[in-house]
Amino acid sequence: MAIGLPIRRPRARLGVAGSALVLVTVVAIVLAGSSEPAEIRGASVSNDGRRLDVEYAAPDETCGGEPQIRAEETSSVVTVTVEIHRRFEFGTRACLLRGRIASAAVDLANPLGDRLVIDSSTGRPVPLTEDHD
Repeated sequence: MAIGLPIRRPRARLGVAGSALVLVTVVAIVLAGSSEPAEIRGASVSNDGRRLDVEYAAPDETCGGEPQIRAEETSSVVTVTVEIHRRFEFGTRACLLRGRIASAAVDLANPLGDRLVIDSSTGRPVPLTEDHD
C-alpha cells in the first residue's frame, strides 16, 4: 500500500514587482482615458475648398471630452475622422454620449473639388453645403 503525499500545485504570486505592474497598468488606463468615434452629421466647404467645417454628434458638457479631427486625402476621396477623447473619471456621473451637435474645422492639403467626403466611423458619404462667408 502506497502512502500518498499531498500534491502541491504552484500558486501564482504577484509579489512586489507584479503588484507594481498592476498599479502602473491601472494608472495608465486612468490617465489615457478613451477615444470614441463621433458620427458626422454634415460639413460645409469654404469658398476656396480648402477647409471643412464638420458637424458631429458630441457628448453633452457633463461628459467632458476633446474632439480630435483629421482628414485623409486621396485624389478621389477625403475621409474625415472625428474622435472624442475623454479622460477616465471615478464615480458614476450620468451624461448623454450624443447630447448635442458640435462643429470642428479641418484644413485640407488640396481644394476639395469634386472629391467625395466620407465619414470614417460609418463609411457613408457626408452631406456637404457651401460656406457663404
